[in-house]
This record gives sequence, structure tokens and C-alpha cells, in this order.
Amino acid sequence: MKLQLTFNGAQASSDQLITILDSAGANTSVNINTAQSIPTATLIKIIQAAGSKSLNLEFNGAQLSGNQGDPIKQALAAAGAATAVSINTAQAVQTAVIVSVIQAAGGKQLHADFNGAQLSGNPGDQLKQALAVAGANTSVSINSAQSLQSSNLVSVIQAAGSKRFSAAFDGSKLSGSPGDQIKQALAAAGANTNISVSEAQAVITSTLVSVVQAAGSKNLSLSFVGSKLSGNPGDQLKQALAVAGANTSVSLNSAQSLQLTALLSIIQAAGSKKFTADFNGAQLSGNAGDQIKQAVAAAGPNTGISVNTAQVIPTPTLISIIQAAGSKALAFDFNGAQASADQLAQATAAAGANITISVNTAQVQTTASLTALVRAAG
Repeated sequence: MKLQLTFNGAQASSDQLITILDSAGANTSVNINTAQSIPTATLIKIIQAAGSKSLNLEFNGAQLSGNQGDPIKQALAAAGAATAVSINTAQAVQTAVIVSVIQAAGGKQLHADFNGAQLSGNPGDQLKQALAVAGANTSVSINSAQSLQSSNLVSVIQAAGSKRFSAAFDGSKLSGSPGDQIKQALAAAGANTNISVSEAQAVITSTLVSVVQAAGSKNLSLSFVGSKLSGNPGDQLKQALAVAGANTSVSLNSAQSLQLTALLSIIQAAGSKKFTADFNGAQLSGNAGDQIKQAVAAAGPNTGISVNTAQVIPTPTLISIIQAAGSKALAFDFNGAQASADQLAQATAAAGANITISVNTAQVQTTASLTALVRAAG
């Protein structure tokens, strides 16, 4: 099994983090968000404790103080091969500082995410400068990509070339001819550029199909909200899946909102294509386990089933779902502030190699219980 523990850096103690990292094996990854809240000297100790263990640090660019780049540069300098550093709200950091951070990264793992709706000046310039100095292990992304004029966005994508770049569109906020901006982005995309569309159900089906067809072998991801699907809920997804290429992935969240027959027909239509269905554990009705078990049973080799708010599901039901999964891919996300240590321990003990257990707000759990989970994960 895989175990993912996510801590809030503003609330977790350094002793807890270091103890967890000391015990972590190859199947555990530790994520720390709001890493800027941790004093730099303490953060360096945590990174050093990680050594070759999997550690992900996320900084909020809008909350960096003083010399914005220094804490990130020091974190990168101390980072081992399995430590990744990311910056969200990167547009809030001065361009010269972002550029210097990326240069300092060298071959270390670094990701910078920009909000397209908050870019100032010439919207493409900051991104282009970041991309210009990006190394092989640095990735740059933009969310709210629809906020940029198509010509600006295309020029950024062209500047990315073979570098790692992602552009995320909100399908509910596209204007004009909704498909055109996405198609232009796809046409300009290189082999390492990913284009994604959230709220894809907001795009007219015929337009959506034409976008998927235009993608060809390019990297495209579409995300649908199950509770917002209209008409025959499965039709739009099925049509998108029918024309999806090898590098197109389709995901459905709020999967529990669909009638089971409709959901199963979508999963069956996916076949060997890349598809993911995510259930909200707090909104399951009837026999909570049946819907998930049937979805897992119908899943093809490239279909993943996940459950968020998993702590709401009774533990015996949760265990029966894990056992029924067999070799299928299944992921559970627990809120550490609401899950009991016993529930987490039982889920971890039952999980096979195909199961991923994630615990957010992990700092609320005791260090002893988290250490036991880490050791069970191996």
C-alpha cells in the first residue's frame, strides 16, 4: 500500500514531523503545506531528517515575508533527491525573485503555480521568464488559464517548448467560442505540456468532443462534476471517452450523485482508457459500500476509484470495500481531525499493494498513532 500524510506547517510540531520521517519507509510520502510558516532553521532540520525519504513542501507565495526567495532557496539547497518543493500563488512573488529561485533549484524538484487571473503587467512575461530558466526537474503551471488572452497563452506555451508546463482552464468560465482557446493551447503544446479543463460539464457536448478530437496524442485532462451533469448524466462523459486518445484522461468527482446504473455504464464505456471516479464518503446513500464495490468491480485496468471524506464510512464497511477491491486501484482520503486512530490503523492493516491511504490534517493525530501507520505501510 501507499501512505500519504499531509500536515499543516502552521500547526504541526517539528518533533512530530521529524519522528514521522525517521520512521517512514519507501511506501510513505509526507506533505507539508504552508511551509513558509515554519522557521527556516527548523525547516532545514526537517528536510535533513527526510534524507532520501519522500517529502513534499508547499510554500504560499502570497505569504512569504522579508526576502521572499531565501527560505525556498535554503530548502532547495538542503533537499535530497526525493524532496520536492512547490510554490503556489507564485505570481505574488516578484519576478526577479522567482527567476532566482528557479535558477537556484538546478536539478532539484521544484514546481511553481501561477494564478492567471492575478497576473499583472504583460501577463505572459512572468511565466516566460520562469520557463526560460527552468531546468529538467522544474515544472511551471498556470491555473485560471482562461483569464489570459489566447495569443498571450499560446506565446507562453510556445516559450515552454519541451519544458514541463501545465495550463488549467475552468470550463464554466470560458467565453466566446469555448473550444477555440483550448484547441489553440493544444495545438501549441509540446510533449511535456499538459492542458486540463475543470467543470468540463459546463462545455457543450459537441464542443467538448471536438476539443478531445483536436487533442490527438497531446496531454489533455477533463474533470466533470457529477452533481452538475444534466440531461442523461452518462452521455456527455461517454462521448468524451469514445474519442479520447491514449494521452487524454477523464475524471468524475461527486460520483455518488449519479444513479448506479449510469455510473457503471460510464466505467464500462471507459474500457482501457484513463478514467477516475471520486466518491464523497459523506454523501453516500443506502448501503454505502455497495456503490463503491460495484464501481471497483466494473473498473478497467486504467480506471481508478477514490473516496474522499472516507472517515465517515463505518469501519467494517470500509474494510469490506478494501477487501473487495482485489488488485484494482483504490484510494481513500481521510480527514485526520475526524478519523479515529483505530479506523486508520484497521484500514492500513487491510490495504493491499493497490490501495492508497491519505490522511490530511495529519498533525491532529498523535505522533504515536501516525508512527504506527508509517511502520505498517512499510
